Parts: sequence; C-alpha cells; structure tokens
Amino acid sequence: MKQILFYLLLVLFMNFNTLLYAQCYDNTCECVYSLALQEDTLWIGTKVGLFKYNIKNGNKQLYDKTNSPLPNNFVNAIKVDTDQSLWIGTYGGGLVHLKNNQWSTFSTNNSQISSNNIFGIEKFQDKLWLGTEKGVATYDGTTFKVYNQTNSLLPSSVVFSFANEGDSVMWVAVSGGLYKYNGNWTSYTRENSGLPHNIVYNVAVKEQLKYVSTMGGIVCFDGNTWTLKSYDYTLVLKFDPNSNEYWAGTATSGLNHFLNDSYGGFETYNTSNSIMTNNNVQALIVDNNSTVWIGTWGGGAYKLVPGYFTKLNLDVTEGINENIIASDISIYPNPIEDYVDIDCTSFPLEALQKVEIYNLNGQLLKTKKDKVSENRIRIATDNLKSGIYLLKIYFEGKNIIEKIIKK
Repeated sequence: MKQILFYLLLVLFMNFNTLLYAQCYDNTCECVYSLALQEDTLWIGTKVGLFKYNIKNGNKQLYDKTNSPLPNNFVNAIKVDTDQSLWIGTYGGGLVHLKNNQWSTFSTNNSQISSNNIFGIEKFQDKLWLGTEKGVATYDGTTFKVYNQTNSLLPSSVVFSFANEGDSVMWVAVSGGLYKYNGNWTSYTRENSGLPHNIVYNVAVKEQLKYVSTMGGIVCFDGNTWTLKSYDYTLVLKFDPNSNEYWAGTATSGLNHFLNDSYGGFETYNTSNSIMTNNNVQALIVDNNSTVWIGTWGGGAYKLVPGYFTKLNLDVTEGINENIIASDISIYPNPIEDYVDIDCTSFPLEALQKVEIYNLNGQLLKTKKDKVSENRIRIATDNLKSGIYLLKIYFEGKNIIEKIIKK
C-alpha cells in the first residue's frame, strides 16, 4: 500500500504545473501561494493577483492584469528588498519590480531571465536569486546569470526556495535535492545524505542548524548529522524570532507547531480543530510579535495569535461596483492620436480623483488633464510613441484600467 501511495504522489509531482492550480476552480482569492510582510502591509500572492492588505485596519487592494501592469495573476513569490521595494515572482509572467508605484517587468521577451515561471526569491551578496523551473537565475541589477546542470551541480528542475546562512552561504531547495552554495556547489540527496526525500521545498536556518522541509518530512542538519523531526509531507517551515519554536506547513495535515525542539513536542492546527478550511499550507510568516500569518491552497489566508485564529477578509466585491463605474465612463478615440477623451455620463466629473497614463513597463507618463465640458476631460497624447498604454482612472478609492493604443 505504501509503495502504491508513493508512486501516486510521484505521478502527481511529475505533473507539477497542473497540480499547482488544479484545485482552485473559482475566481476568488482562496488559493494563496506566497506572503511577505512590509511594516503594516501584508502582501498576499494568490491565483487572482497580488493583494495589499493593511494588518491594522483590514483595508485591502487587489492588483491584477486588469488594473495594473502585473503580467500574470498567479503570484508565486514575494520578496521585500532592503529599500522596501517589492519583487514579485509570477507563474507565466516572469519577474516584477514594484518601487514607488513604478512597475518593471523582466521576462524571457525582454531580458536574459531563464524562465517566466518563478517559485522563490531571495537576496544574497547583493544579488537577487530566483528559483525557476529551469534552475537558479541571479540578477545583479543589470545582468541575469543562470545556474543549472551545465555550469553547476544543480539539476535543471524546479527550484522552490532559498535560505541564507549569513552572508557567505546560500541553501537552495530543489525538486532534486538540497544544494549549498559558498562559491562552490555541494549537493545533498537521499543517496548521499540523511535527507528523507529528494523533493525539497524549504530550508530554515537557526543558529547554524539547517531545518529542511521535504516530501518525506522535516530533517535537521548540523553540518555533520541529520536528525529526522517529522514524517509529514512539509512544504514550508519558519522559526519564531523570539524562541526556538518553529511552525511547519504541510500538504495534507495542516499547520504543525513545534513547541520545544529538544523534546520534539508539537501541536497541530487543521480543519478538524480550527477555523481553517484547507489543510494544505503553502505560505508562512512568523513576525516579531510571534504572530503567525498563514496562506493555504484553497482555504484563504489566516492570522494566528496564541490560541486564536482569524481569517483575513480578501473579498474584493465589497463597496463600489467597478463594473458599473466602467460602464458609465466612455474613453475615446481608441486607437488614439493627439488626445484621449474621458466622458463621465452619469456621475459628476469631480468624482474622478486623478487620471494617469502608464507604459507597459509601469512607468508613469501622463497625469495632466484638461476639462473640455461638464462631463468630459482630455489628456494630450501627441508626444507618445506608437504602442500600447494603460489608462488608469481613480474613483473614490477604487481604480479601473483600460488599454489604449497610440497609432
């Protein structure tokens, strides 16, 4: 029976790209793949786009292909850089940099990045490290470099995540094992180490100890000895910054809280004893207050303070109906030549807070507008080059985006 189960799991993994999204049938935000905390903002990567969620008041905004330059709505990875800018890894759209409301996209069409499917992002030795389905790509701000089987020990397969050990060592979790980079590459697999499985999803470093999450459980590596901590199929692991306790998100068993590593005790939160509606935990953050932020595959996002769960409300249908607003606005001509007019047919022009034109790289080009009638404003576009642009209209805290074409 165990052998049959193993082969079933192997088949599922080999169809990884299908498995990744197969159980998210609807168009809601219940499938969460990544989380990042930036002061009072929790960034949430979902199948429908990128959420900006204020953890103080619950206000949220969804960025997707319809209202931003985000190239793909599947957001797999998020990294807050030291300058507080945001790196966003998408599945199918490449890498996005968001800084001061300016969006820049790096894909196989406009850069040397190895793949448009990005699963992990980390900063190491002033370079951005990207986990792709074709090995590791690094970016120094100018040039991309690829590590795969042609120039390293890394296999050309899915790279899920990274972990820094100081400034000198990078650990890489890969679908073919665990890899260490310190100027040279070292490979750890089930065949040459104590890894319980060669599918490695996540690594966490704590006081020279490496905790490795695999399809076969969690193992601790002190540089010499491998110690098995759990048999659960584990996707992600994070330490509490205030203690040696750690949290582990599993594929089928929910969230495990390891209370005291010396004695191996732990507690589990899942659909049977909490408000969680899905036991597949894809993303975790443990902040400086020991609050746990949880992203599940099909059950949405949660906040956990000691003994108390809260589900984050990511419903974007509340408040103003943007579809109604869009139907009450006319944008013409399109394609444009020397100007574009915006006609508000059923609400006062003053309700429009601002109007902007961006290029597809997220660069703001135009904000000036002239009122030509009681219900119409005009933006001059005579100095724009031929191409496709995004017209962004702000209305009472909401915004809509329309593509316009310059002849």
